[in-house]
Amino acid sequence: RIERPKGHPYLRLTRVLEPGMVVTIEPGLYFIDMLLDDARAAGHGEAIDWARVAQFKPYGGIRIEDEVLCTDTGADNLTRPAFAER
Repeated sequence: RIERPKGHPYLRLTRVLEPGMVVTIEPGLYFIDMLLDDARAAGHGEAIDWARVAQFKPYGGIRIEDEVLCTDTGADNLTRPAFAER
């Protein structure tokens, strides 16, 4: 077991990646009222485009899921080329 690095309490994958492994990269953006309210209360409201939040909030958010193959020389994103061919 490899412990999470200091400052990254939510990191879920700490194993050493090896060629042939495939991992999913899942960045997301979610509109959560409680967190938006906290950001505004903490004085970060000016950094947020509230009109855009209002536009996208009905959708709840978005998560992108890319499948990435670990290779001997780096990483190969398997998802992006599949969509680029369309």
